[in-house]
Amino acid sequence: MLENGKLLGDLLSDSSNKQVAAIVDDIQARSDTAEITKLTYVSREESLLKEIRHIRSSLNLQKEVVELTQSTLSAAEKLAEQKLISIVDLHGAREKSLQARQMEAGLARELDQAISSLNETRLGLRKLDPEIALQRSQSLVQKTIAEEKVANAMANRLVVLTSKLDGTVTGLRAKVGEQVVPGLTIGTVIPDNSRLIVEAWVPSSAIGFIKKGAKAKIMCDAFPYQTFGAKSGTVLSADKTATDLGLQFVPSDQQPSEAQQSGSCPNEEWLV
Repeated sequence: MLENGKLLGDLLSDSSNKQVAAIVDDIQARSDTAEITKLTYVSREESLLKEIRHIRSSLNLQKEVVELTQSTLSAAEKLAEQKLISIVDLHGAREKSLQARQMEAGLARELDQAISSLNETRLGLRKLDPEIALQRSQSLVQKTIAEEKVANAMANRLVVLTSKLDGTVTGLRAKVGEQVVPGLTIGTVIPDNSRLIVEAWVPSSAIGFIKKGAKAKIMCDAFPYQTFGAKSGTVLSADKTATDLGLQFVPSDQQPSEAQQSGSCPNEEWLV
């Protein structure tokens, strides 16, 4: 098993888990924002209610002032007809009555504006809950989709094999769709620019022709040299110990039909 091999299911699961966490954070952030907005609406509603109560109280007092100034004006007009007060006093009474009525009208306008603001605030507060519910529903749908991706990734558990070496994959022992078990070697990576070392057996009658440093050509039954050619090399060593393998010597100008050879080089095996 490659130490740096990665399970595709785990990679996808990690990505989907991060997505789920991000969605959860987004849900929480939206919930916090909505809560702050709701508290702002509630606070504004309470403030407007206090303002409306205050304006109504002031308006009621101002209405009493208007009635009083109106009564004073009526009395002043009668006294003026009887020439008991001066024209200046009469104008003063009229001015006070006019000012009282203007203040009453101003308070009435303030009351209307406050009530309008209160209605808008309450409307916004009523719209807020459905909007929050819709946003939360959409976020939960996204979260469910991401969780399904996690489940699918964990169910697939596909393996992504990576190699520490740059080279060529060879000796595959598994096919697409085939099940493998832990510990099974499924392939080998031959590093780029690696040296091929061949171990070959020859009959004792031919050992005298082989010596260290001699040039050699390597041909294998599995890959006919007429098609694939021969590999050139140099003899690194020759073992003098005889081994009974029943081999026959084949001259270099003939196809090596019975010479048995095996090759090896530094490589990396893939295990599952």
